[in-house]
Amino acid sequence: GVNTTDAGGNFVDSMGTIASGSRENWTDGTGTVLFTNDSTYRGDVALVQMFSGKSGGAYIYSGANTTTSTAVHSMWTTVPSYGDQYCTSGSNTYAICGWTVSNVRINWQYSTGEWVLNATKGTKSSGTSTNGGDSGGPVYTVDGSGTIAAKGIHSGGKHWNSQNDPEWQT
Repeated sequence: GVNTTDAGGNFVDSMGTIASGSRENWTDGTGTVLFTNDSTYRGDVALVQMFSGKSGGAYIYSGANTTTSTAVHSMWTTVPSYGDQYCTSGSNTYAICGWTVSNVRINWQYSTGEWVLNATKGTKSSGTSTNGGDSGGPVYTVDGSGTIAAKGIHSGGKHWNSQNDPEWQT
């Protein structure tokens, strides 16, 4: 299921579920697989089916913890390009900006043997990177007025929580 937690990481509620086989394109032990009836690999994503009476919203944790969130105002409308700047937001490291796209439409094999296909590779030259548990978090851009545009989903990284390490986004 898809759960929500409070600022201390304590379970609060179950929001929904990801129906195996039809709503996700990641298989443990393999990596990226095709969505049912699809011919394009889409990295590492899942569609959440919300439980009756539950709702979701387009917000991203945009600060140093889960107490600061910002509304998403739009979707990124172009494919990633070399040199694009972006931010990530994960459940462990929260908002981290300063990423730069270094390669697009790549296939990468994790140390587990799993592959992420048709992904975007990004790096940063200073500061902290993502950490284990941040996978599935949003990738986004922020314009000069603070408006957020959703760009993708964080899949994983090579070495957790250090600078100059690559990350993969879908």
